[in-house]
Amino acid sequence: MKTQKIFSSEELLEQSRLFQLWDIMVKTGIPALEQMESLASSFPRYQNDILEWRNNLIEGCTLANYPFNHPDVFHPIVVPVTALNDFSHFPQLSRHLRYEATESGTVCFYHGYALALECQQNYASALKMVGKFALFPPKNILRKIYTSMENKGVSFGKAVDKYKEYFTPAARTIITGGEMGGNLDSLLYEYVEYLRSQK
Repeated sequence: MKTQKIFSSEELLEQSRLFQLWDIMVKTGIPALEQMESLASSFPRYQNDILEWRNNLIEGCTLANYPFNHPDVFHPIVVPVTALNDFSHFPQLSRHLRYEATESGTVCFYHGYALALECQQNYASALKMVGKFALFPPKNILRKIYTSMENKGVSFGKAVDKYKEYFTPAARTIITGGEMGGNLDSLLYEYVEYLRSQK
């Protein structure tokens, strides 16, 4: 099994800026292939990768094809976001990459999980995706939660309830309520802002 690359804070911040700028360009209505040319010249570190990504699109590949096949170039959260072939999630993607560089593991876990859910991942798949890069909770705990959900059909809320040392009462309430109400992603985004305000 291939080890996930650890991206430096500098790389994460640059990727955050790249997707932030790309989001702005999307709003101009200029075709994506032209946007990618501009992005390539704006981000020298990623110039060759962006141009190769653009060529993949010209050849008929999906938007997610390049980041999926080059996990050492972009953070793993880029794959589910681009898999939708929809640019509307780029603002949250940019924010998440910035958080990965500047925030605690707790903030990154909840934001990454919310983003994966927003990108139409089910609860277990979202957890598996976030488990590729989350520093909180520990990987062995994430695996146990995932196994409970995937193999035993336990809800996310019930699964995290067993790990009170990692999930506060507030987090468990938000998870359970959001899961029941079908709005867990938006509640977790709000919870992330609350956690950030407590610094």
